[in-house]
Amino acid sequence: MSTTMTTHPMSTQPRRPEAEPIRPSTRRVARRGRTASLIDRIALAVGVALVTWSRRPRIADRRDELERRVHRRMSDEQREARQLKLMLQCLPPR
Repeated sequence: MSTTMTTHPMSTQPRRPEAEPIRPSTRRVARRGRTASLIDRIALAVGVALVTWSRRPRIADRRDELERRVHRRMSDEQREARQLKLMLQCLPPR
């Protein structure tokens, strides 16, 4: 058994010239942009108004409802303060 070292065979084809880098075309195509007509602008304004209107709060907060929330929050804070005071009284002295 003879061991032969294999090398990559050299190509018998002539080497191709390097490709030129791709350059953007210098010719510009003039495109006329479509302007929004009056109807399009009105439709857009109506659409934005509908989206804004649909995202409003469903139930308006009434004054009495706000007062109840404030009173409830105050009573919760007072209850927590009383609980803390009772816990501190139950702790052994240092």
